[in-house]
Amino acid sequence: ANDDVFKSLVDISQGDLRRSINMLQTASSFKAKNLTAKDIESISGVIPDDVIKKIDKVPDQLDGFGDVQLLAQDLILDGYDVQQLLYQLLDFYIASAHPDLRKSKVSEIIAETDIKLLQGGDEELNLLYACLLYTSPSPRDRG
Repeated sequence: ANDDVFKSLVDISQGDLRRSINMLQTASSFKAKNLTAKDIESISGVIPDDVIKKIDKVPDQLDGFGDVQLLAQDLILDGYDVQQLLYQLLDFYIASAHPDLRKSKVSEIIAETDIKLLQGGDEELNLLYACLLYTSPSPRDRG
């Protein structure tokens, strides 16, 4: 395995050696040679960075509720875990150059959606709710 695979393992496992070894063993059982960072990501359930970046660019590209609904449905149909998506979106957003007030509002949206999911809420409805608020110019500042 190359350095990218090891870096990916460390990032995904957050330094947990046992978890890294388990992922590496699982990945190698599916693909014996030439493991890539993408293989590790797909086995671990991590959402690819390009998907997260696409979601962040969405507010500039969407035109109404129908587009947001299609985005949420596409993410569900692609098989992404909604909670994992929210966690990664939050990490990405906090590290971005967005204003601090906007970061705090997005953090609140994601936290609220996470709680609803933990309480057994429907993934698609909660993802749609989060996407609608996330894509609005100023979440919760309406009215």
